[in-house]
Amino acid sequence: MENGKTPALVCRQVTKQYGEAVALNDFNFTVHEGRIVGLLGPFGCGKSTLLKMAAGIERLGSGELLVLGETPSHALMSSVAYMPDRPNIPDFGSVGHLIRYYKDFFPDFRPSVIESILPELGITAKDKIRFLSPTVLRKLQLSLTMSRAAKLYLLDEPPAFTMDGSAEFVSRVIMANCPESSTVIVASSQVADVEYMLDDFFFITYGGRILLSGSARVAREGSGRSLAELAREVY
Repeated sequence: MENGKTPALVCRQVTKQYGEAVALNDFNFTVHEGRIVGLLGPFGCGKSTLLKMAAGIERLGSGELLVLGETPSHALMSSVAYMPDRPNIPDFGSVGHLIRYYKDFFPDFRPSVIESILPELGITAKDKIRFLSPTVLRKLQLSLTMSRAAKLYLLDEPPAFTMDGSAEFVSRVIMANCPESSTVIVASSQVADVEYMLDDFFFITYGGRILLSGSARVAREGSGRSLAELAREVY
């Protein structure tokens, strides 16, 4: 515990394999409450696997994984908001239908949050999901996820598919709508897109090994370089 608080996520000697392929190997780290943390590294280095296990949709291989002080379970997922690395929104119905689904399914859903973001996306509740562009769909998915008042947010590649330079939108939506005591874990292969909203970072390489970690601010001030520049050097 840090200052008597239960860590948001703890991994102790976590290992996960898919056949002969090693996704995570003796992975150890702790994410503290109230932080925005980046899991940064190339595709295939175990970031998505870790988030899926934390979200309770992927089985743990070996080791110990604690989410909000507990083993992942269906009941615990009411406190966790997970966004996968690919859109999983059904392509039928309207945006309004989708909002009502979130409101009915998630007790912590805040309709006022998504309603305030829709104009910025250039859409209304009447728009049909199947007619939305991939970029707008991805932004909508992030916005719906951040419309929950969750204790832990697990965001897998939120800047993905945003070819219009919308990294600023992503950072702003996350920072503006995360409750003060909640924790955000962002997995991204695009360090420059997410680094300036991060409190802490972990550079991860293939096989789920941590190359470098620490405070994002301290790393930048100590090196005189951005995290993106550090990443190019480390990798």
